Amino acid sequence: ETHFCAVDLGWDRLWGKIKPVKIAVLGLIHALSIIRTVLRMGIELISSILDFIDGLLKGENFIKELKFIPTRLGISILLRDLITFGAKIDIIRGLPVIHVNFTGYDEHAHRRGPSSKFAHWTLWGIDSCISKIYKETLRSQRRNYDVWIYSDHGQEDILSYAKTKKKFVHQRVQEVFNEFALQEDYLAQIEERGVQFHRAHYLGRGVFSKIPPRIAQKRNFPPRDKLVVTAMGPVGHVYLPQQLNDDAKNSFAARLVKEAEIPLVLFCCEGGVVHACNDDGQFNLPDDAAAVFGKDHPFLKEVTQDMIKTCSHPHAGAFTISGWKPSGQTWSFPIESGAHGGPGSEETRGFALLPSDIVFSSGQEHFIRASDLRNMALKFMKRDYQKPEIKRSYTVPARGETVRIMTYNVHGCRGMDAKISPERIARVIARHKPDIVALQELDMNRLRSGGIDQPHMIARELEMTYHFHPTIEVEEQQYGNAILSKFPIELVSAKALPGIVGRSKLERRGALWVSILVNGALLQIINTHLGLCAKERMNQIEALLGKDWVGHPGCAGRPVILVGDFNAAPRSTVCKRVKMKFEDVQEHGLERRSRATWVGHFPFRRIDHVFVGPGVEVKNVEVTATYLERVSSDHLPLTVDVRIVNGK
Repeated sequence: ETHFCAVDLGWDRLWGKIKPVKIAVLGLIHALSIIRTVLRMGIELISSILDFIDGLLKGENFIKELKFIPTRLGISILLRDLITFGAKIDIIRGLPVIHVNFTGYDEHAHRRGPSSKFAHWTLWGIDSCISKIYKETLRSQRRNYDVWIYSDHGQEDILSYAKTKKKFVHQRVQEVFNEFALQEDYLAQIEERGVQFHRAHYLGRGVFSKIPPRIAQKRNFPPRDKLVVTAMGPVGHVYLPQQLNDDAKNSFAARLVKEAEIPLVLFCCEGGVVHACNDDGQFNLPDDAAAVFGKDHPFLKEVTQDMIKTCSHPHAGAFTISGWKPSGQTWSFPIESGAHGGPGSEETRGFALLPSDIVFSSGQEHFIRASDLRNMALKFMKRDYQKPEIKRSYTVPARGETVRIMTYNVHGCRGMDAKISPERIARVIARHKPDIVALQELDMNRLRSGGIDQPHMIARELEMTYHFHPTIEVEEQQYGNAILSKFPIELVSAKALPGIVGRSKLERRGALWVSILVNGALLQIINTHLGLCAKERMNQIEALLGKDWVGHPGCAGRPVILVGDFNAAPRSTVCKRVKMKFEDVQEHGLERRSRATWVGHFPFRRIDHVFVGPGVEVKNVEVTATYLERVSSDHLPLTVDVRIVNGK
């Protein structure tokens, strides 16, 4: 299903299917959201009127400026909020892919320019809507969504050809081809009414489609008896009622540049060779691409190939016209201040904000294209396609580089929203790209978490090997701690820790000790989860510092790191006892305030710790609290970058 994107921006099905009673109920349930939308439209109306007055003072067309007020309210506020509301419904429904297209910034950038405050004003509202959609995805009970944010194009500050030359481009072209009758194009009619006003159809094909009446007419391409010029933005086509030979094409192209003052004209000659004509002369593509598009164009090779394909397309005109200039400001053929769709360096520069653990592997190091983005999404959803291939961004550090270690109490993978999701926990971990992960409170085959083997699932998602130690076992149901690693890992010891004599009802606690080969050094990692009683914790920490663990010959002379949920604050007796032999990484003196790790949305206590022994140098410490991390567990992950100074 496709909703709220370029394929289907209309709301016809909603208007047609929902009965009046249901609409009333929907309005009552979402009354607060409706009130907020009405208030935003009121603020936007005031802003629109002020901008309308400013436009008149600058000499803009009265009718177009007046029409822009309702379309600005409809596209930038009403449609935006409807799309956000609809997307949230689809998230609740659990659709596998939800694509949302916000057109507000594009709308304003066309009108006043992409760099204008007028256009940037809309970005605040779009950011707010993205935030709402993102938070809704984290609350989804049906799927574990990823949110990718991208723009498929940029916007170029331009000069308006029609406004500057005082004529539309089809009129100037007809002066060059005066022997042919001109067919008035529907795009010219749209321009006279206002391109942006035409977008009111996005609100639906029912009532909204009649305000204004539709202009587009069904036609056959290429035209057979008249000259037709189509131009939308900085690119257009000239269709002729008869074929021209190469000499005639060269002659007419030069006249279009000189007499019609079109910056760039491209056309196909016999043999499929594409010629380009501008103020500097005539050139061949792709050989003379630098002279046509500029040697400093960031995507010179790709833009050249795209324009060659455009000119060679079966439905292309005899001439392809463009407002692009390698030097100076670009032209757009309609009356507008911002444009896209051409070969401009800003037009072709979109952006993609992707999760840090999604890395695209191809021959292109500095950009991706729309088809690449689609393939990345297919790969993420584990759907079959041939190439290109995506790989995780983990790299094994060379000797002497830092190693990233994380400790994280995952609370049985149950988030603050009561949702149980090992995939979400894996996502949190993956964002930090750790090499070694110590996890506490993992379920294996427990009924309360759906019988899932959480350690195995998380390790599989992260492509890491692991060891798991259950501290509680009831038949096949287990609960305990795990250590995951990108490096070779060997289990040394895993067993219970002492409690309090005579207090058999206390939860059993344990520790897990592994030896990890890191760049030739054997790093000793001990992961634990201490008890809730102070006396119990003291007994357990004395055992960990004793001969069976830290005092064992296997730790002698080797770098040792003690991590986990200690259920104790930094100034507690337990932590002070540990700091007699180890260093607290959050007290390392990295010129940053220590951060609390518990509880969830409002962390106020620092009970998750990483203690490092001699031979381990602390380089960086992080406790991040994004919305994803605050909702995924009742603890925040603690991540530390260390460098092993010596080890055997």
